[in-house]
Amino acid sequence: MPIATVIQKLETLNEDSLQEIERYISHLQMEQNKIHEERKFGTLEGKLSARFSNDWEMSDEELLDS
Repeated sequence: MPIATVIQKLETLNEDSLQEIERYISHLQMEQNKIHEERKFGTLEGKLSARFSNDWEMSDEELLDS
């Protein structure tokens, strides 16, 4: 639909209808922002390491280095 047609239709709406449209657009923008804020899986891959000793004990040095 051409933008001029949209503008003409919006000009014929009353104030309550315009406020409802604004609320709906605001809601859509918030929902779109939520999509972009989601954390992607695998972003910590290769950034963590773990070592286990044979007796499952941790030395003071290992504790301080962790």
